[in-house]
Amino acid sequence: MGHPQSGDAMAAALLNDTAELVNDDRDTHGDAVENQQHIADAWTWYLRGQGLLDDGDAVMGDDVAALMTLVKLSRHAVGDRDMDHMRDVAGYAGIGGACMVDRGAAPADELARGAYESAHLGEREDTPPESSTMADRIDDDTDDGATADELYALVTDAVRAGAYGDAVGCLENADEAKRQLARLASERASAEAAE
Repeated sequence: MGHPQSGDAMAAALLNDTAELVNDDRDTHGDAVENQQHIADAWTWYLRGQGLLDDGDAVMGDDVAALMTLVKLSRHAVGDRDMDHMRDVAGYAGIGGACMVDRGAAPADELARGAYESAHLGEREDTPPESSTMADRIDDDTDDGATADELYALVTDAVRAGAYGDAVGCLENADEAKRQLARLASERASAEAAE
């Protein structure tokens, strides 16, 4: 409010600062990807020991980065609204992407936006119609008894179309989501019993 920089410029300043921190030679954490994978190996060992992770499954470095993002968001929600939490979230997002490339889950050229958009966001046949919002489509399909797969597809369409607010809005109310999931599970169980 009344700040001389635009919102975009302020966001870019935070991201640039985060990039400098991640790439800082004085970092005491070591290489970011190596560190995340080391943590992933430790978490895999622990979760297997607790019987929470099957022997064939493993936590990956990008999983660690995603979960650390949740830690920072929780601190932001429960503790002080500290700018450093937002900086850490941005940093972990970048580190998670680097971990994906390192383990071969994404090509290195997708670290650049243009390559990613060309590969994933080009002309799509499944782009939703512009005549209705994603929230309307999800509300309509939910009322009509959409399956979990159909709801997932609608939320995915919303994200692909850049309608993040619609996607989040559909998932925002935890109680409603629980009721819908219970209804869907009941319908699926009834359908399986009828077969």
